Amino acid sequence: MKLHPDIWQEIEYVLSQDDNDKFALSMRRAIEQWGDLTDKQRVAIRNYAEGKRQWAVLKSGHDVGATDAPEGRTQITGTILNLKWKGSNLKMLLKADDGWKLYLNTPKSIIDTVREGDSVTMKVTVQPLQDNPKFAFGKRPAKVEKVAA
Repeated sequence: MKLHPDIWQEIEYVLSQDDNDKFALSMRRAIEQWGDLTDKQRVAIRNYAEGKRQWAVLKSGHDVGATDAPEGRTQITGTILNLKWKGSNLKMLLKADDGWKLYLNTPKSIIDTVREGDSVTMKVTVQPLQDNPKFAFGKRPAKVEKVAA
């Protein structure tokens, strides 16, 4: 087996984001020990690195002048930027009216009617990231409504 150079680059990319990433470190050790990865390991590290890239874009992409995300239970109104199925959960990326972004499971009450670009309002528990206060995770959405355009 011959090592694919792009695989090493993928591992190095992941480690440049987190030098203690256990998965990337285990792939690096496997290459050092065996000289290459299996086909499934190569696919896994490519997918993993791509997920890390997408996460970095989501986490960093905010408007200049966006306020920091609040912390705790709060009422928000915003526009849905992205909807994506992750397993059996429809994930939502919401841009609050004051610029910060919220990532959460799409509430069941609107899962069949909501689309990207729709405006919604809800009460939700918000937890901002420590390293990027303009991005937060949300949980326990309640009183969710689509806002008329």
